[in-house]
Amino acid sequence: MKQKILQLSNKSDITSCKNSLNGRVALIVSAGPSAVYWDQVYQKLINQHQEVIVVSVKQAIYLTTDKTNFHFINWCNLENYSKFYKKYNNIFSIFLKDKNRSFLGNYDLIFNHLGNEVNDGKNIASINTNFVDFSIENTGVDRYPGPSIMLDSVLPFLEYCDVNQIYTIGWDIGGDEKHTYNEHFYKDTSEDKYIEKESTADFKKMLKKFKLFFFFKKLNNIKTQIFNIIKFYSGKRIYTEWNDASFNPKAGIDLTEPEIIKKGLPYLFEWLESSNISIKVITNSNWFNEVESNRIKIERFLDI
Repeated sequence: MKQKILQLSNKSDITSCKNSLNGRVALIVSAGPSAVYWDQVYQKLINQHQEVIVVSVKQAIYLTTDKTNFHFINWCNLENYSKFYKKYNNIFSIFLKDKNRSFLGNYDLIFNHLGNEVNDGKNIASINTNFVDFSIENTGVDRYPGPSIMLDSVLPFLEYCDVNQIYTIGWDIGGDEKHTYNEHFYKDTSEDKYIEKESTADFKKMLKKFKLFFFFKKLNNIKTQIFNIIKFYSGKRIYTEWNDASFNPKAGIDLTEPEIIKKGLPYLFEWLESSNISIKVITNSNWFNEVESNRIKIERFLDI
């Protein structure tokens, strides 16, 4: 798949991807709790369509392994996936790179995350709601926040490649409506990464007052980069605190990331369907209750 479909001249040249998956069926396996059903979903789709393009998001590659065709990664909770790329040379890897973070690993295509340029909602697709403005056709490898890698990179990439049908499993956005964080199949709970501890904020204010903030920040960045390199190449996951990243997904908006995504879902699906792409999200998540025509509950899809 990798050699046959995509022949890129360099890591920023995406033009060869255009229409490369014309008429195909794609299964996106994201890292939410429902990802544990991915193989049952895959087998049913194979029986229906004979060929299915598997797009794995971040840690979901531990589930999809040799069946993976495309793998999307960003700097958040980064791991060294080179063992998969060496063992299964059919995997085409796409890395969403943050401008202000050190670059680790080797990938087939690089996207540039422009979160550091976001000061308000107009440059966040789900707030703006005009998803065509954020398409790869219009912005190329420069990706404005969706937020989430699904909205700003994975789905726009498949739209650009001109797939015919998209199914997703493991894209659950969050837990029940009481929670504001994203959950994963490999971890039941998580803390809200968007909230900075008061003690940390007070310490920063003190450093700024005595004009030591930027000195300590630079020193800490150097230390962090060294430790991250050691972690990455020893096979450990690099966790990312949102207050350390260049982009706060809320960008001054009084909504959590799942709430922002939920707001944009009808417009996202409308854009995909205007490109003649059918999308079905296989999940029981409450975050999709308002887009029922595009959601299939797990039990119904698998007849269980």
